[in-house]
Amino acid sequence: MYRNEEGGLGTKEYFSIMLILIGVKLADTTPTLIIEDVKSATWMVPFFAGCIFYPFFYLSLIVVTKRKNKNLIEVSKDVFGKGLGSFFSIILFLLAFSTLCLDLREYVDTVAVIYFTDTPLFAIALLILSASLYNGLKGLGPLGSAFYICTPYIKLAIFLLAILVIRESVWSNALPLFGGGVKEIVKQSFNKASIFGDLFLLLVIYPSIKNKTSLKKLTLYGTLFLMVEMSFFILSYIILFGYPFLERVTYAFHEVSKYVKLGNFSSHIETYFFFFWLLAVTLRLSFYLYGSAVIYKTIFSVNSLKPVLVPLSLIALILSMFPENPVYSSFIFRKHLYNIATYSLISYSVLFWLTDTVKGRTSL
Repeated sequence: MYRNEEGGLGTKEYFSIMLILIGVKLADTTPTLIIEDVKSATWMVPFFAGCIFYPFFYLSLIVVTKRKNKNLIEVSKDVFGKGLGSFFSIILFLLAFSTLCLDLREYVDTVAVIYFTDTPLFAIALLILSASLYNGLKGLGPLGSAFYICTPYIKLAIFLLAILVIRESVWSNALPLFGGGVKEIVKQSFNKASIFGDLFLLLVIYPSIKNKTSLKKLTLYGTLFLMVEMSFFILSYIILFGYPFLERVTYAFHEVSKYVKLGNFSSHIETYFFFFWLLAVTLRLSFYLYGSAVIYKTIFSVNSLKPVLVPLSLIALILSMFPENPVYSSFIFRKHLYNIATYSLISYSVLFWLTDTVKGRTSL
């Protein structure tokens, strides 16, 4: 049975982890992946993606919450049996670890292309991953506290950027309202529904959450907030620049932070937003590294978590360096990962709930 070696996790820490883990996607290449097909209606996709994905995730949530002291991987073995449960758990591990590697490379490319053009990619990756490994080695308790402390400042920075963007915006850029058409909106909302796939990683740490009674409501409220937040910020990119320009922009968040002004005497304000972005992505990578290690430890019944973290970090560092062209990691691989994760997680969740229901353990 998985046990948190560093103490429990409060609901405030859990909520903070959720807000950063998913919310940081408004500042990566996710909007650019969507805008080619949906155009000016890109802002609708995160909202509808959440509406599509959450009911399927809820099926897994109710199965896991029936067991108070077991995480998603342990419950999978209970529901499917050891053999099939381990197979599905390995798929979940591969999805989580692939996300870790691709996200690491994307964040490294962002730093190298926009801010530190003369610094080797490997050096940037090593620094970011070392910080993530340090956070992971501290354990879930300190990591959750770091999320809780940093989240208000990160969200405050995002709120400030939103105010500055609105001052510079042209609302007519949001037209036509349905962009590439209703069919494309629905299609991309479904294909990119795994924008909210990080919710499954939160079920891996379920036994460590102290107050489990309000978990379902907290998860629902957090998801609704993230749906609105991501949709609003993608809309802000569109009304500021217009979708034709955004189609040619890889890192929309950073372009926006360079464009806005704070009074007549400010300069290089993007440095302020870069700091909080870097803080957010480091926390996200830390949790993904920790979560991947927990999944691996549970599948293969490893006694301690810490010996797993270092090898996984080294493998992630090596794999993240393989795509020589950032187009492959930021667009091609990431687009395929979104599609694969969407169908895999939805199929898993339905099968997970149906199997447990047939066994007479779970009902809606």
